[in-house]
Amino acid sequence: MKDIEANYEVIKQELLSLRNQKGFQPYRGPSWVSKIKAKDGVGTVSTDSGDWNVFYLFLHDMKFTENCKKCPKTVEIIEKYFPRQYNHAFFSAVTPGTHIMKHNGPTNKKLRFHMPLIGVEGRYFENF
Repeated sequence: MKDIEANYEVIKQELLSLRNQKGFQPYRGPSWVSKIKAKDGVGTVSTDSGDWNVFYLFLHDMKFTENCKKCPKTVEIIEKYFPRQYNHAFFSAVTPGTHIMKHNGPTNKKLRFHMPLIGVEGRYFENF
């Protein structure tokens, strides 16, 4: 985790470079995650207030090539420190007041790693 934190500024700068670019989309959960159906009919909504948008880099072993080209250093870091076959990595953007509902995946095989980059005080790993 310390090695990843050492790349905090690099990852943050690539995230900030995405402002005003295409690629972010509303997060949609599988149909079994929530009873709140998305208005566009694609999956379910995982928030009961606010908005949660994501910029996919990897999702279930699928690489979002155009998005990855916009964040080459972040992708390099992910591939170095998380070399497993099952890839699931994205930037999240939530609006103030958003509440992401409790959720889980279909299995217990993933280690989830969340690293706040902007909109929070202090550094994420100070207490580790």
